[in-house]
Amino acid sequence: MHLLLTDRLHCPRCGHGFGLVLMTSAMAERRVSEGYLGCANCRERYPIENGVADLRPSPRAPIETGGQRAHSAPEPESGIPPRQFATGLAAAMGAIEGGRPVLLVGGAAVWAPHLLEVLPDEVEIVTLLASPADAVPGTSGVVVGEAWPFPEGTLGGVTLLGDDASPQRLRTLGRLLDPRRRLVVIEPPEGIQARLGGAGLTRFVQGPGLAAAGR
Repeated sequence: MHLLLTDRLHCPRCGHGFGLVLMTSAMAERRVSEGYLGCANCRERYPIENGVADLRPSPRAPIETGGQRAHSAPEPESGIPPRQFATGLAAAMGAIEGGRPVLLVGGAAVWAPHLLEVLPDEVEIVTLLASPADAVPGTSGVVVGEAWPFPEGTLGGVTLLGDDASPQRLRTLGRLLDPRRRLVVIEPPEGIQARLGGAGLTRFVQGPGLAAAGR
């Protein structure tokens, strides 16, 4: 997890306005591999292990050890080469401007290695993982529960797969999105424009293999 990302997170238990304090026990090149994030309000401690922050309030159930291992992206159904598709993905999010972290949800984390090649260095990629085994080197991995640790309007782009684009999840992610950026759905299902509109995301655009919208 990148050191600077910790300044952008709030306590999932206490919510907006309650930032987290970082304590590290192992760090290299501004990336924390071991330590914890603590809340001064509720005294919760969120562990960071192997570079992945577990931002679920206690008591925490064991995390699955098997994972998708998001290190290589499949060629999308559109047939576009992965590097070219990642360039279009970055543009669709609006992340090429830099400055704010982008979030890859679940299976969309397989695109992280390609996005690392095309995004500006100052854009931190956050991968929302089901398991630390899926962590992608050079990104900030997080595991979350029902509450999300990102303040509203702060993410510089969001990407998820069509299978994960439920109306409830789109509404949640839409609130976290910077109004100038977009949420992207890879291999979007039928009716995605209406689903995005129902989540308050109306600036709809569509390209090969993806659909995107912003507030």
